[in-house]
Amino acid sequence: LPAIGLGGLLGVASGVVTLGTAVVVGAGTAAGVGAGKWIVDRIIAKRRASSGRGPRPESDLPAELQAALQRWQQVLAAKAAGRPITSRQLAQFWTEFEAEEPENARYVQTVQGLMASGQVVPIALIQRAGVTVLHEQQDA
Repeated sequence: LPAIGLGGLLGVASGVVTLGTAVVVGAGTAAGVGAGKWIVDRIIAKRRASSGRGPRPESDLPAELQAALQRWQQVLAAKAAGRPITSRQLAQFWTEFEAEEPENARYVQTVQGLMASGQVVPIALIQRAGVTVLHEQQDA
């Protein structure tokens, strides 16, 4: 219910608005906020790049972030064992990594956020681990 807000709650309580409509409006608002943040992040990244403050190289990352990236690559390579994996397997391996090494997983997510916002150059983590991910086709 936090997504629909007080106005939506009052609308549902008074019968003016159905709960389904309030939830759809709340979800739409949340999606709009997320898209707005994504756009702002892209604008900031472009401004940094044009001002000479572009993405930093991986070597500029703190040692603990670099170590976490290496650890994730080691775990991924060991779990894949030289075989191509599916995106579902990749997700499962990540879930296990988060459970077994939560601090390293948080650091890897931090680096992913830095890459997504243009603060760090893109790093091909999966390819560096020597892993090929086969993307499954969705049934229509």
